[in-house]
Amino acid sequence: MDENYSHDLLIILIQQSISIVGIILNLTVVWVTYKHKNLQSSYGLLLSINCFCDAVLESGTFLPTFLVLIHTKIPITYCSFATSWQNIAFAINSNFNMLFISVDRIVSLLFPILKVYCNTPEQIGGDILSFAYYMSIATILATVFNYVVIGIIIKCMFNLMDRSLSFFVSDALFISKP
Repeated sequence: MDENYSHDLLIILIQQSISIVGIILNLTVVWVTYKHKNLQSSYGLLLSINCFCDAVLESGTFLPTFLVLIHTKIPITYCSFATSWQNIAFAINSNFNMLFISVDRIVSLLFPILKVYCNTPEQIGGDILSFAYYMSIATILATVFNYVVIGIIIKCMFNLMDRSLSFFVSDALFISKP
């Protein structure tokens, strides 16, 4: 038996218990958002996607726990390949969802203020403002892309309930309307 086995086991079991609580609570948020129609707004869906990504990310602690419990050591390359896909796919998605949630909330709060305070008649130029302009366009495009994905998810849910296959026709009509 390894001299650090009891220490490793204690640390891994504490981490695993925190992960199990996180998985259960995150999946509860996903389930509640799915069950209640009034929570299926853009904010609710972004929060639900974020909680699902966090739940999958938290499930990455099962492999180290299993390996410590059965006293097995595997090469670090196999272990990193087995757990890194969660970090790559779901941690990045979770971070971007938090960004889009915060942008959505800020836009909803500042939209009336922007209409009043940002209508300046004179033009202000410079490199820093052109950079901010391009960054704001990139942020708006990323937000629009995220909302299009959420719109497709909502449309698919309604089409699955209606059992109709007019998804692409209705989306083409939705996008082409002025």
